[in-house]
Amino acid sequence: PTGAAPVAQFEPVPGPDSDFTPQVPPGEYTVVIRALWEGGVEVFYAFSLSVE
Repeated sequence: PTGAAPVAQFEPVPGPDSDFTPQVPPGEYTVVIRALWEGGVEVFYAFSLSVE
């Protein structure tokens, strides 16, 4: 990416009054994202969450 425009755009995050029903069983989950571009650019992002 050249940085001239966003790589991706996402919908706004729902507010705290939103009702979200997970489609996965209860437990601990970790999401890991790793992206590489030519020229030595590497982005690493990870987060964990708990579904009750």
